[in-house]
Amino acid sequence: MSDSVRVSDCKSERKSTTVSNRRLINIKELAEMIGVSTKTVYRWRDQGRIPPGKQLSDQTIRWDIRTIEAWFERLPPAGNVRRPR
Repeated sequence: MSDSVRVSDCKSERKSTTVSNRRLINIKELAEMIGVSTKTVYRWRDQGRIPPGKQLSDQTIRWDIRTIEAWFERLPPAGNVRRPR
């Protein structure tokens, strides 16, 4: 599978999706990673404060872990977001 998306279950409890050997994380994983609520992630996305993610279906958004790590490295220290584990 080179450029295709493998999604066996688009429900929110799905842990991750693989696209071209890149790890995509769901909103719950992203929220846990940066130490905020899922509501905050949605609000920040709507405000353009975090990368927009990939819309895989009407109710499924995933974020590329590398994009999130790069975004996080560009943030100034401080604030209410903690470094990913």
